Amino acid sequence: MLRQEIVFAYNRNEDSIAVICKWVETYKHLVKELAEKIERASLNAKEAGRFERGRLSQ
Repeated sequence: MLRQEIVFAYNRNEDSIAVICKWVETYKHLVKELAEKIERASLNAKEAGRFERGRLSQ
């Protein structure tokens, strides 16, 4: 059994639960931030490609 399952199911140590919840929130925030950066990079790359194609056809 995972340590988190033990803490939530058996121990019910409120301090440990609070720490784990904080870790989860931090992780969710970091994943969202990374996804936004990846999306911006993808959009920038597409825009750069359109710009290059337009410039080359002139």
